[in-house]
This record gives sequence, C-alpha cells and structure tokens, in this order.
Amino acid sequence: MLNKKTAYFIFKLLWVYFLAANIADLRLHTKLDLIPFLHVSEIPFIKYIPFAAAALIIIPAKTFIEYFRNKEVMTKFLPLLILLVVCWFSTFYADFPETAYRTTSRYSFYFIVLIALAVSAEYFEDAPAFLIKSFVYINIFVIAGSLLDFYVPGFHKLLVDHFDRPEAKHSVMTIGTLKIMRPMGFLTDSNLTAFSISISMLLLLVNNRHFNKYFRYIFISLGSYAFGMLASRASLVMCLFALVFIFIFRITERKELYVFTVSFIFFQAVTPQTYSRFITQVDEEKLENEMIFGRPVIWKAAFDVFKDNPVIGAGPGNFFEQSQERILSVIVRERPEINISDPHSKFYYQIGKGNPHSIFMVALAETGIIGLLSFLAILIIWISNLTKRKLFVSLMFFFCFLFVSALSNFAPYYKFYLVMCIIFFCISSMNSTIPQRNAVNDQ
Repeated sequence: MLNKKTAYFIFKLLWVYFLAANIADLRLHTKLDLIPFLHVSEIPFIKYIPFAAAALIIIPAKTFIEYFRNKEVMTKFLPLLILLVVCWFSTFYADFPETAYRTTSRYSFYFIVLIALAVSAEYFEDAPAFLIKSFVYINIFVIAGSLLDFYVPGFHKLLVDHFDRPEAKHSVMTIGTLKIMRPMGFLTDSNLTAFSISISMLLLLVNNRHFNKYFRYIFISLGSYAFGMLASRASLVMCLFALVFIFIFRITERKELYVFTVSFIFFQAVTPQTYSRFITQVDEEKLENEMIFGRPVIWKAAFDVFKDNPVIGAGPGNFFEQSQERILSVIVRERPEINISDPHSKFYYQIGKGNPHSIFMVALAETGIIGLLSFLAILIIWISNLTKRKLFVSLMFFFCFLFVSALSNFAPYYKFYLVMCIIFFCISSMNSTIPQRNAVNDQ
C-alpha cells in the first residue's frame, strides 16, 4: 500500500490526465493494434480507464466500504443506480441497440468514475479544493481552444481533422448575409463550451481569494470574450441569475463582484456573435422560425417517442436516431403548409437529426416514466440535502446546472458534461468553496 502523500500525488496526476483527455478527445486514425482485433480508434474509453483503476489501488478498500455505509451517500447513489439499471434494461428493447449499448456503456463508465472520485475526495482531505482549482485551470485550454478556433484557420482544421470538431458551418451566427462561426474549440459543442467557461468563471468568482489577482482578471477578460463568441443564451441567463444570487447573499466581496460583472458584460458585448444574437432576438421572422424548427418542435417529437415507449423509453441515444422522422411528423401535423419535401423550392426547409435539447425530455423519451421518476428522485434528494445543510452556494450551482441542462442538447450525452456533473457531485458537500487555509495572498 502506498503512503498517503504518494497516493495523493498519483491521484492529482491522473485526474489532470483524465480532464485533459476528456477535453482534447484526440482521434488516432491508425491501424495500430493494442489488443488483438481491436484498433486504437475503436477503444475510446481506453484513455480514461487508468483513473478509475488507480483509485482501486491507491485507496484502501475499507475506505470504499466506509463511504457507502453512510446512509446519506447511499440515498444519493441509489436513484442513480436505479436510473442506470433502467438504461440497461431499455437498451435490450431499443430499436437501435448498438446506439443504446454505446450510450449506456458511457453512462456506466462515468458512474464508475463518479464512485472513484467521490471516495477519493473523501479519502484525500485537500482533494475537493484541488478539483475546483484543476477545473478552473483546465478551462484555460477550453478558452484558448475557442479563441484559436476562431482566429487561426490552421488550428480550426487541426480540430476538424483530429479532435472530432464539426465544420464551422454547423454552428454559425448571421449578420445580414455574413456568417460568423461560434468557435467551440476542443469540446465540439458551442453551448457546452460556453457552459464550461461560465461555470469555471463563477467558481473563480466565489473562490477569488484562492487565485492570483492578475490571473483572475486575465481569465475573466478572455473567458468573457470567448463566452460572447459562443452566444449561448441558456448559459448567459444562468450567469445573470448567479450574479444576482451572489450579490443578494453577499457570497463574495462587492469589489470583486463589480469587476467581474463589468468585465463579463463588456468583453462579450464587443463580439460580433453577441451582436448577431441581439438582432436575432428582435427579428420576428427569425423568432418565428425558431418556434417552428427549434426546441418546441423537438420537445414535441421527444414526447411522441415517449408515448410510443411509456414505461422504459426508446433506449439511451435512440431519440437522435429517429429524431428526423419524428420532427418531420410534428411539423406535418401542426404546420402542413411548410415545405419540407421539395428541396428545389425557394422556401424549402431541411430538417436534420438532433438531441432532445432537454435532460428532462431525454429521461422521458429514452428511459420512460420509470427513468424520469428516478431522475426526479435524484433532483429532490439533492435539493433537500443541500437545503437542509444550508449549502447555498452549492444550491446555486445546482440550479445553474439544472437550468442549462433543461435547455441544452449536450445533456447528458457529452463526455465533458458528465465530467462537470461528477466534479460538482464531489465539491457540493463543501459548498463548492475552498477552505480559507488555502487562500492566496495576491495583494
């Protein structure tokens, strides 16, 4: 058995590796065999196994046992486990079993990582504080990736060729006839990139005493600028809610809050994407198109999937596979005058595949009423626990996660979104704040 100091050092190294591997999801186009008959590109999880495996080696088995003897811990994990069982059960009856298997396998893997990290955070006293700091620091690469994606064409091509980054045309804003890219960087989804950056900035704000002053100001300035280029409405509303909450409950110093708010508003306001988003919001035609082809119609399509599979759902990931047909069906039913069949017509609208754009609709459509009830149980238990223990900063972050997840296409499918949820699970018990003994004197 390793001594605790050495074990903690290994934990920190592997956790940073795990974060980096989930951000920079490098795809190796190679025929190199690591295991007979399996190529590197066909084993995406092989990069993440070391962290979960190492936790079993560097942490005593009795620590795992003691952790799960806690009734509060078991109350948190039980509905998660039930939801995972429902996912596996619905996988066997899915119309697209390969997709369901792949998606549920991902959920299962990150469930194991959650256990490993939660026990690590309990075993190593400074681990929760390290999780907060490492998440803030790793977002330097998220911000840099976003900026380079927009300003350096060669870097954008590198992301497209080797990091699963979709072409620029898949996420753009418009000003007249001009199309402007939303630079998602490494994370391959502009809204997820915005969410990660905004959560890291809020964590930095409420823990400002533990970071160097000059680092804070540079991070907030560049982060706000990158956030503006991503033009994520859900994350913007989330940030405004959090800032009001922080102001009312005096969670941080007024000066720090004012500097953050002014920088946040100014640096994103100067981006062309923010300007495009503003004029879109006052354009009646574009707003009408969004109502016809945006979230409302996708939610109705997801509800149709639920009605056909009410008990255990259609299977994880299966909405995407049938979404095009389902969305077209909703449009034909509710707006038959819209041309979705004749591509040669001037007013033709092309409909593609998409995710449900709401974690609630994901639970309903893909895991049925049993899955949705399990998910709601998770939320109720968490809200009750945080409220009872008066962990109001964590409660704020909980509602931030919930609000964005209820409106976004990446929840819960994307790997880094799951990583963010795992981190929050492990830092919420310390109110998402770093103990004062770790404060940095930057004056």
